[in-house]
Amino acid sequence: MGVDLGMRFLAVSYDSYGVTRFFNGKEVIQKRAQYQALRTSLQKRGTRSARKRLNAIGHRENRWMRDLNHQVAKALVNQCKQPTLIVLEDLTGIRETTERVRKSRRYVQVSWAFHQLRQLIEYKARLNGHTVVLIDPAYTSQACPICGQVRKANRKKTRHEYVCANCGYQSNDDRIAAMNIRQRGYMTVLESISGKPDMEGSSQRSHDVPSASNRGTKGRRHPKGESTMTTAGQGQASSVRAR
Repeated sequence: MGVDLGMRFLAVSYDSYGVTRFFNGKEVIQKRAQYQALRTSLQKRGTRSARKRLNAIGHRENRWMRDLNHQVAKALVNQCKQPTLIVLEDLTGIRETTERVRKSRRYVQVSWAFHQLRQLIEYKARLNGHTVVLIDPAYTSQACPICGQVRKANRKKTRHEYVCANCGYQSNDDRIAAMNIRQRGYMTVLESISGKPDMEGSSQRSHDVPSASNRGTKGRRHPKGESTMTTAGQGQASSVRAR
């Protein structure tokens, strides 16, 4: 199962059955914006009571983030009913992206505790008998999981869509990342077992297409399959079609 982490969706998972699950981060972004506005207001006051309240708010926000990360990690791991290979991005250098994000958006987009979320997923996964693999996140949102073409222009970031110019495959860009993460982790394990790259799958062509009906997808949207969207922090999920 491949897991893509982000802000629009805190997590998007894609498994070997072709099931995609989205953990919506909309409410998270809104609440973080509220915290940011409150911090800015208190910082402008500069009084002793304001500084004391700032400190209390910081602790409250950290507890909220940890609790939410715990819920997301638990939900991700609980969807694996048998020993599963869970593939995550190695986000060691995520802070290095700070300079490429507009200053006004850094608090929301860069400061979320992704490292903590990844650690919680790893811990809960191993506790339940699953295997965790970390992979290089480079180009996971730009590579087509069907034909393997890597092209930056294929990803329509403003519409959160991916459209392959080569084979016509279309889907949500975060779903594409989760598919590629899963495939890359699968290849990593194969190479570690065989001691050499698997030549049949050495390209980025995805082996995680759930069935033969997914072949010949030129000019079509992604194959039909179960997709669920879950609002972060809530236990209920409603069925939707992944775009």
